[in-house]
Amino acid sequence: MSNYKINIKQALPIAIICGILGGLLFIYTKSLPIKGYYSILTYIAVLIGSILVIRFQNKMEFNFLNIVSFGTIVFVLMTYVNTINIYFIQYPERDFLTLDNFLRFWVILAVGLLSSALLAFLFRGKSVVKL
Repeated sequence: MSNYKINIKQALPIAIICGILGGLLFIYTKSLPIKGYYSILTYIAVLIGSILVIRFQNKMEFNFLNIVSFGTIVFVLMTYVNTINIYFIQYPERDFLTLDNFLRFWVILAVGLLSSALLAFLFRGKSVVKL
């Protein structure tokens, strides 16, 4: 790893910002008249967009593990911003800390890992990607 590259820990603030902004974008797209499977495109666009931000800023060593970690963080944060909106704003009478939500966390993590692994296959490189 060269001196100007940072590791995934230093790219964490960018992942948090992309995850929160992506979650807010997902909440906004759910309010549009187009519903259903089209809202999944928001996840895809935000994940690809966040990886492109890191890639064009030349911020992170592009190996499989870094891309999967970064994408999983963004995906899980997007989903939990949406979940917080549902439980605390739309339906505040629902209980948040339940066994169902604990199991949902593991499903969200598994889907995030799977989608990030697929994303990593798109953006993988032999070593550090330079533009």
